[in-house]
Amino acid sequence: KTEPTTFVCVGGINPERKNHKILLDTIQQLHDQGLKFRVLVIGSGSLKNIPPEIQEHIKLLGHLNYSDMYNYVESAHFFLPLLDANNPEHDKYITIKVTGSAQLIYGFRKIPVIHQKFAPFYGFNNNNAIIYDDLSTGMYQAITTNDKKYKNYITNLDNTAKEIELKSTKNLHEILNI
Repeated sequence: KTEPTTFVCVGGINPERKNHKILLDTIQQLHDQGLKFRVLVIGSGSLKNIPPEIQEHIKLLGHLNYSDMYNYVESAHFFLPLLDANNPEHDKYITIKVTGSAQLIYGFRKIPVIHQKFAPFYGFNNNNAIIYDDLSTGMYQAITTNDKKYKNYITNLDNTAKEIELKSTKNLHEILNI
């Protein structure tokens, strides 16, 4: 894990999809603690209403083609789905919809920093993800994770992804009678 710790979130600044207010409040708290980190935000939005002192931690990338988006996801250490347990709109991501963040997390083996309400639905646990009740606690844990623990998260996330792939392949074979 290199310095500064880099987080990525994908999705426009839209309260129905992501809770960027929680993210901005958390960035302020972590900035005030003097921590070194940056957050890559892929999607629409503006830094216009963001306090100047925390803008140094945020790189707003706007809309990107898939190739560029994948490059930024690849360069990050941690993935922020930013699902909000207090927003009833986000309950759909554990009932009737799946967040695309999960595919990016598993595809790129990026450790998610995810709220405890959503983690089990996507197969995330304390061995393959940073699970929080408060985003600032989760991001702090990510920033202060040492290399050995970071590598363990990646290994465990990779193992979980492989288990999901095997299960999915088995299910497809059963459905298609192969």
